[in-house]
Amino acid sequence: MENIRSYRFYDNTALFDYICTIIASFIVTYYTKIPLTLTTIGLFVLSIFFHVLFHIKTPSSTYLFGN
Repeated sequence: MENIRSYRFYDNTALFDYICTIIASFIVTYYTKIPLTLTTIGLFVLSIFFHVLFHIKTPSSTYLFGN
């Protein structure tokens, strides 16, 4: 049985993570009235920050910060 995060696209990015980030953006925007575009960008930046903070190697963190 495959893990839900094993489904990947484009540059080895987890499809599940993208979908959850977009859904979370809609929820945050609904309650805070912050524009959806800003919420989505903010959540993607926050996710990169936490991946780097906890030393989780992702294509984004590798591209931005190297090894």
